[in-house]
Amino acid sequence: FDLGGDSIVSIQLVGRARGRGLQLKPEDVFVHRTVEGLATAATDVPDVIVESSGARLGGLPLPPSVHELRERGGVFTGHHRSLLLETPPGLDL
Repeated sequence: FDLGGDSIVSIQLVGRARGRGLQLKPEDVFVHRTVEGLATAATDVPDVIVESSGARLGGLPLPPSVHELRERGGVFTGHHRSLLLETPPGLDL
């Protein structure tokens, strides 16, 4: 941050950390302003994505392609996956 850290850089850093199996929030970058501080704030990326409120959704396992990317290690700059999700008529999102 001495060199001019900003919100865009923090989002990029969080994305790169996630790609290496570490979970951070962009706010963590501003609160924990050193590598040592970020290391204490980081947690492992969960294998299941769960909506924080848990009110409408349950867990969703990561697709096999993501597990393959994580096993490969190294840096990957993107992963795209498409799917069609049918919802019940009248579902309020």
